[in-house]
Amino acid sequence: LKCWKSLGGAKEKLRQGCRDEVARWKGVSVKDGRVVEVDWSFKGLKGNLTSEIGELDCLRHLCLHDNEIGSIPTEVGKLSSLTFLDLHGNQLTDLPRELG
Repeated sequence: LKCWKSLGGAKEKLRQGCRDEVARWKGVSVKDGRVVEVDWSFKGLKGNLTSEIGELDCLRHLCLHDNEIGSIPTEVGKLSSLTFLDLHGNQLTDLPRELG
């Protein structure tokens, strides 16, 4: 949730329904209680992704394309389960070395 708010996503409701379950958040997929996919493409997000994204140690797919994100943290490069990363259509000026 902190990542969403840091990118200005507070303008759009992230939660679907009135519960606070991550599995009900828009663009978030959960398996066995762990976040495995985040798809926040075309959401008008702006700013810098926060390091908390690195806490999603089971994250396999991260889709943030076609927003206005300026930078992503080095922690993204440490996500050992990540197999798909889509950042095109943003305002990135640099990528962390950890993405190799």
